[in-house]
Amino acid sequence: MLLQNKTYDVLKWLLSRVSPAVFTAFSTIAVATNHFYGTNIPVEYIAIVWGAIETCMGTILGISTKNYNKLISGAELPHEEGTDGSEL
Repeated sequence: MLLQNKTYDVLKWLLSRVSPAVFTAFSTIAVATNHFYGTNIPVEYIAIVWGAIETCMGTILGISTKNYNKLISGAELPHEEGTDGSEL
C-alpha cells in the first residue's frame, strides 16, 4: 500500500501533532470534570478506542513508508491483484 505524498503528510501531521494534543486536552478535561458530556461513558473506554484507531493509522503509515522505501531503493513491491484477477 502506497499513499500519495499529500495524504501521507496530512496523516503523519495528524497522528504526530494534532491527535496527541487533542487527546491530552480531552482526557484531562473529562477526568477533571468527572464526566463526558453528561453520559455514563467512562473516559477509559474512549481512550482505548482512540488508541486503537491511532495504532491502526500508525500501522498504515508504517506500511506505506516501508513500501515507499522499497520502491525508491529498487526492490520489488509485493504483487497485488484485483478481485477479477487483473493487476491493480
